[in-house]
Amino acid sequence: MFKLTGVIKGFCCALSLLMMTTPQLSAAEPLPRIQYMQLAQQQITLRQAVAKVKQSYGGQVLKAEPARAQGRPIYRIRMMSDGRVREFVVDATSGELLRPRR
Repeated sequence: MFKLTGVIKGFCCALSLLMMTTPQLSAAEPLPRIQYMQLAQQQITLRQAVAKVKQSYGGQVLKAEPARAQGRPIYRIRMMSDGRVREFVVDATSGELLRPRR
């Protein structure tokens, strides 16, 4: 039993060394600090942005996606109302409707 325990300890030791030196087996790299800050600043979700636009303008959502404008996170929301397709831009940080675009 003692011999088997020593073999298991040796195997675990070798495996841990292999994991530390092999990039494919090591833990994923953490996000850069700036990306953490940007994620923390996003105060509303895409779903919340869509609900805000639907409440204000009504209509059917055709497309909604996250994007960037001048380095700022935004949401682009395309809706159809009264036979017209309109595109809205919502600031992902503040939730402010930046512009309805035609």
